[in-house]
Amino acid sequence: MYHVQYTLGGQPIYDFSRGKSLPEYLEDAKKQKKSIKHESEFKNRVEILQNFDFSVASSRIRVSPDKQFIAGTGTYPPELRMFDTKELSMKFMRRFDFEVHDFIFLSEDYKKLAFLMTDRVIEFHSQGGRHCRIRVPKQGRSMEYLSSAAELFIFGSTNEAYRLDLESGMFLAPLETKLEYINTGRISSTLPLILLGGERGKIELWDLRDRSMAASLKIDSISNSNKSSNNNDINQSLSTEDSSKLDWFNTVFNSGHESITTSAFSKDGLRFTLGLSTGNIVIYDVRSSKPLQVKSHRNDLPIMDLHYTYCHDFGKDVLVTADRHNIKIWDELCENITARTNNNGLMATINSDFPISSICTYPDSGLIMATGDQSRIGMYYAPMLGIAPSWCSFLDSITEELEEEHLKKDYSLKSSRIYDEYQFVTQEQLKEWGVEHLIGSTFLKAYLHGYLMNSKLFNDLRDIINPFDYDKYRKDLIKKKLQEKSSMRMKLPVSNNIQTNNNNKSISKFNQEFAERLGKQARGEIESSDDDNNDDIHNSTKNKNSKSSIKIRKSKQKLKKGQQERAQSLLSDDRFSKLFSDADFIIDENEVA
Repeated sequence: MYHVQYTLGGQPIYDFSRGKSLPEYLEDAKKQKKSIKHESEFKNRVEILQNFDFSVASSRIRVSPDKQFIAGTGTYPPELRMFDTKELSMKFMRRFDFEVHDFIFLSEDYKKLAFLMTDRVIEFHSQGGRHCRIRVPKQGRSMEYLSSAAELFIFGSTNEAYRLDLESGMFLAPLETKLEYINTGRISSTLPLILLGGERGKIELWDLRDRSMAASLKIDSISNSNKSSNNNDINQSLSTEDSSKLDWFNTVFNSGHESITTSAFSKDGLRFTLGLSTGNIVIYDVRSSKPLQVKSHRNDLPIMDLHYTYCHDFGKDVLVTADRHNIKIWDELCENITARTNNNGLMATINSDFPISSICTYPDSGLIMATGDQSRIGMYYAPMLGIAPSWCSFLDSITEELEEEHLKKDYSLKSSRIYDEYQFVTQEQLKEWGVEHLIGSTFLKAYLHGYLMNSKLFNDLRDIINPFDYDKYRKDLIKKKLQEKSSMRMKLPVSNNIQTNNNNKSISKFNQEFAERLGKQARGEIESSDDDNNDDIHNSTKNKNSKSSIKIRKSKQKLKKGQQERAQSLLSDDRFSKLFSDADFIIDENEVA
């Protein structure tokens, strides 16, 4: 099953992870005692990689440096699945005793792997299986590999970045930082720098040549932004003891005490991007303390992962970020005119049906993969980023057919809308109502910078919180009195409370259909259902008994006359005049009693 989403500029993004997995299809077919061959949804599915799913959920996915293998970890049970892109299927599967926090390729292909486990152990795997296990002093959160020195860096719930020499098989002296914890670490591909990010918006840059701190940066609140601009520049007048540290403070930002959740270096190594726990993204130049760009997901959800990928349409790298509900594609520095007109460089937003844990972009293509709390691994194809990889070049022809089909069905951007059964609410509105606990539940669905809520639930909450809107009642009452005072026409003493036009149609303010129906009944143009029954009785007894037919005809005439009198009295009686002139007496004919 596939789904098409459209960007701000109307370009399509294809989601091939919708629908059920093959085991789910087989299970449903077994319950219904039907063959899956006759399932239309099963026939229309697009499966890029065979068995590209896990039993319960997936946690991490990576592409090998030679671009031939795609590895993913998931549960339950904890396992690794290696996929060969040349065969479009799974190459092998390995299971673990504990869940995997992170893993990394140590060679160009799948033959050397390192896994960071939840039991404070690093497992090294070779082509044949598990090679050895090494205990880590503290719980790890992520890893980075420095291939030039064969060193593995482990970051976790400590202020030290552990260094493991894979050539000698022993731990080296760790990097002792001033961070409370190290949430993320990234090694620059061009410069001898390693970026460490932790709690309370603090990061440190270390020089790998002499293993000393080159600079430190603190993302502080906006309250410190009114200080002199000299505090935002690199401080060269440091003491001899702190000559290796450059403290950068007072960066303009919209929140205090943000935690660094993820980070990435640009491919040229001159910029680095930080993902924060508040849903914001900050882009820095390594030569300046001032942020180049500040972007926001506008939903206060932590940034789970971010990557740089090449965009063929722009001829440069773009930024792909992900929180728990959305994947966003950004023009990093807002240099493109089209992207600049769209909300701070935002190019596209991909809405996910499952909570996202990590993402991975296939190099030099428009393929984006996402792991999360569902059995299938998310597969998204964005032609705006580039063509499909060579091993799945059939996607280009498939997407062309899908685009033509959707154009025929008018599934364009202009036809997209929010259905009437949902109401859009912002997070500020949820805070005001005191129902923030609904975030993350099935009652709210993340959409743009807010959430979609069922209209019935929205109305119930509004009625509970504001049972009587006094301000609205007061405004309506004042408006009504002003209209009465400003009325210059005198009411004519007519028998009817409803005025009619030349076509005998009512021109009442409210309950017009009811008024027209009463008018027709008063003129004898509409007969009740009892009259129809009398007609049937009259036709059936016409030839049998002429006397009884005469009685029925007379009773019919009396009934019609009584109906006209009732309608005329209802229209002429002043006691019912507000039915057609006051909004408080509107009749809801669709309401079920």
